[in-house]
Amino acid sequence: MIDVIPPGCSKGSSLAEWAALRGIAREEILAIGDNHNDVEMLSFAGIPVVMGNSVPALKTYGWHETGTNDESGVASAIERFALRETASCA
Repeated sequence: MIDVIPPGCSKGSSLAEWAALRGIAREEILAIGDNHNDVEMLSFAGIPVVMGNSVPALKTYGWHETGTNDESGVASAIERFALRETASCA
């Protein structure tokens, strides 16, 4: 696999810029990844979550883990980390 992107551009730098433009603290950001090109994004996010079917290297960072694609892992992570916070504020 090869990613062809401009120098200095990554999912992490793009997420940081997006958050800064909107005034969102990194602690409020949930990011979900499954591959090597997600490391910077997950490192930036306050709530980094790794898919169950991710490359093994991502699971070595000690980040939260969720189910696989076939197990609705993204939905599970959103329910656990995003909706739980919303529900507790009501």
